[in-house]
Amino acid sequence: DGLDVSIGGTDLTHAKFDLQFSFVQGTETLTGGLTYATDLFDAETAERLAVGFLRVLETVTADPATPLSKISALTPQDRTRLLHTHNNTTHPVPPQLLPDLFTHQATHTPDHPALIFEGEETPYRELETRSNQLARHLITHGAGPETRIAVALPRSPHLLTTLLAILKTGAAYLPIDPTNPPARTTHVLQDAAPALLLTSPEIQAGLPVTGIPVHTWETADLSAYPTTPVTDADRLTPLLPQHPAYALYTSGSTGTPKGTLITHASLINRLHWMQATYHLNTTDRVLQKTPPTFDVSVWELFWPLTTGATLTLARPEGHKDPAYLSHLISTTGTTVVHFVPSMLQAFLDHPQATHTTTLRLLITSGETLSPDLAERCLTLLPHVRLHNLYGPTETTIDVTATHQLTPADTRPVPIGRPVWNTRAYVLDEALRPVPPGVTGELYIAGAQLARGYLNKPALTAARFVADPHGEPGTRMYRTGDLARWNTNGDLLYEGRTDDQIKIRGFRIEPAEIEAVLLTHPTVRQATVIPRQDHPGDTRLVAYITTEGAAEPELIATLRTLATRNLPDYMVPTAYVPLDALPVTANGKLDRRALPAPETPTANPGREPRTPREEVLCGLFAEVLGLPSVGVDDDFFALGGHSLLATRLIGRIRETLRFEPAIRDLFAAPTVAALAGLAQEDAGDGSFDVLLPLRATGDAAALFCVHPVSGVGWVYATLLRHIGPRHPVYALQARGLRDPEPTGTGEQLPGSLEELVRDYVEQIRAVQPHGPYHLLGWSFGGVVAHMMATALQRAGEEVAFLAVLDASPEPVTAGEDDEDLPEGAEVVRLLTEYFGPGEQRQAGHPGERPAGDAGALGADGVAAVLDGLETRRLAAVVRNFGRLSAGVALEPYRGELTLFVAKGGTATAPERETQWARYVDGPIDTHLVDCAHDDMLKRGPAGEIGPVVARRIGG
Repeated sequence: DGLDVSIGGTDLTHAKFDLQFSFVQGTETLTGGLTYATDLFDAETAERLAVGFLRVLETVTADPATPLSKISALTPQDRTRLLHTHNNTTHPVPPQLLPDLFTHQATHTPDHPALIFEGEETPYRELETRSNQLARHLITHGAGPETRIAVALPRSPHLLTTLLAILKTGAAYLPIDPTNPPARTTHVLQDAAPALLLTSPEIQAGLPVTGIPVHTWETADLSAYPTTPVTDADRLTPLLPQHPAYALYTSGSTGTPKGTLITHASLINRLHWMQATYHLNTTDRVLQKTPPTFDVSVWELFWPLTTGATLTLARPEGHKDPAYLSHLISTTGTTVVHFVPSMLQAFLDHPQATHTTTLRLLITSGETLSPDLAERCLTLLPHVRLHNLYGPTETTIDVTATHQLTPADTRPVPIGRPVWNTRAYVLDEALRPVPPGVTGELYIAGAQLARGYLNKPALTAARFVADPHGEPGTRMYRTGDLARWNTNGDLLYEGRTDDQIKIRGFRIEPAEIEAVLLTHPTVRQATVIPRQDHPGDTRLVAYITTEGAAEPELIATLRTLATRNLPDYMVPTAYVPLDALPVTANGKLDRRALPAPETPTANPGREPRTPREEVLCGLFAEVLGLPSVGVDDDFFALGGHSLLATRLIGRIRETLRFEPAIRDLFAAPTVAALAGLAQEDAGDGSFDVLLPLRATGDAAALFCVHPVSGVGWVYATLLRHIGPRHPVYALQARGLRDPEPTGTGEQLPGSLEELVRDYVEQIRAVQPHGPYHLLGWSFGGVVAHMMATALQRAGEEVAFLAVLDASPEPVTAGEDDEDLPEGAEVVRLLTEYFGPGEQRQAGHPGERPAGDAGALGADGVAAVLDGLETRRLAAVVRNFGRLSAGVALEPYRGELTLFVAKGGTATAPERETQWARYVDGPIDTHLVDCAHDDMLKRGPAGEIGPVVARRIGG
């Protein structure tokens, strides 16, 4: 009684789902609403969904018989935006020819360097006159419009002169990769039927004989030909914009490569757009590193030469080498460069990449640019404009491009908007535009479409189809790529409609690989797919079924078969025999059910014999993602490929004073063979006081102090467990590399305090301030503790200190010289703890020998000591014995990580009690199942390394 009741409401609505359509049935109406989660959708998108659904309802209620294929959720405004507004790219482009553009530029800047190669400059005038003479020579041998001239030359000024000369004749150039298997080269030459093949005598010797006339530079006398520009009066027939400029062969879905013909008109449109967008001038230098068999090379070559810029030519095979590229960019003042994303990753991994301060423009294309890589590039190279481009070979290199990327544009990274005179459609199966945000197949129309595929009219008709949204008679290219429009009007790449693969910038049709494998008489079925079983490393895996059981040697035979018939980037890294290929309920291949290939296993053969081999084994294993690698294991047989080879070479250069080239690894793919390319000697840095095991990384380094032997190579076994952000250094004893360690040369330390001061100066030279991470084994554990307290006294932060089975107690016996080991005894002791022998009481009394590598093999010490006088080692070890007798520690402020060998001379509680007097903080103890001498063998290192990695943050 007396209570007034009323019904109130609120405007607040909370979405129970990401999207929720709600409907209320009235007497004559159906009322609906859409509720959306505002953290996932913006108002514009939600409204578009609601309006689109309303259009569907209106269509089906107006005519219930309307086929589903005729129902569209697009509003007229959306349709206009997708087909016309996004494709409003019309720009006037004059009907020019590429050779005329170059001649015009050469006339205006005759003395400006057109290219730089190996330090030598070639001016525009020389390139123009030489190419004019060669063009006239080629015309006399049948080169002209609608003919093709094959070119098999390494990157050099000769290559540039040759390509320009071919274009001046009106013919299309056809680049040939001399490294391809002869069978593939034979197919390309027979299919393209070029009028001539231009090469060098060295390359000609390795090419198959096909009956095509071959001309070499050495046999052509050009002196009698005029140097004036070539015109239609000189050509066999007039050159027109619709004539082909070049032909490129790519992997083919029919099992053989196919050639794409690109016209002058298409290329001119592309070059004019690039110049209007990125503005080259005579101060620019553009790196030309892409092989001419790939379409990116076309703009790298001809965009600079038509704008007055200078080409910086990378040496042959240099495009695979990040160290060389970093040096070349810096020394030549290069301003513009292109990378496929996977090579960009390898480039940024090199420490010199951030020193390329002259770069102003970096373009990526060829494969998906990941958000993490884009952000890393923007962080490491903040002075560089980053642009991401997209385009198949059939559309003249690239047809979409982003604006200058910022961190806000990188999740995900778009492929951009159409370039000049180009239209991009995202269509459904009925060739209708799909709404923004919806994935469809990407079609390209406009000025940059190729003429088609050489000698393949049926394939041309299947891929270059009529454009229902353009002017009558126009075509569009079906890319096979999936894409969608975002709300900003940019395209986002979403994958493929078919099996085509892009790996490390290479376009691969699995059918071509499968066709080769099926030529083996026992292979009944074959399918090839890309797998990424390790983050960032995509590899080709072949699955096969055979007639009867697969023979043990079959995989080796298939690998040889693929190598002989396919380019190296198309050779699978793994082969998996199956009883049957898995299929879905409707009989199609079930790719998800294909098993991961077994991890390649290293050959349990010979152990490393030298420090160099020990570190190389660690680097091979690190790059391949394997637990271990033997000295005789083949890098490529274990799953290595060209990009991993690039990473491995970079790691070798960082770690060892050894500068192998990429080609060296292909020629010497085992640790034993690669180590044999460089002679071990005392002057190679092997015994530097501060030895870089990994010199790169943006986090604080880990510094490891040598055991009583004074050798720091021992810590190589920890490398694969410590994340790549952390550099790793080993401290080694003075005197190991000096012929007179106690004479006029490098002096041995007179006290532990002197030793510690020296080592602290060494680590501060590479890392001036903390936080410091220190680790030491046995005698090195005591030194590491003293270094930590010295750094703390200097006001520096020590964030991590670890000792491996070390005792802080001073040595009380063996202080007399006659009780310390002489030279021969040192060799015997070192041999024991370098080899796999049993743990023995050795060294000076009270100190067990500090097992160095534990993986070098019983005779490994002989190589470690190669070139070192026995008395030198004896002096080093004897000196440490004397210094140990006077050890006096002060408390370390912080937590100590203590590793205790289960088979050592003291138990874990005993070691904790010993160290507790010298640590003002907790002690984190870990028991390792090994003997003292074995602490850094691969097994125990596998227990120690992850603990260290967690404690230092990776």
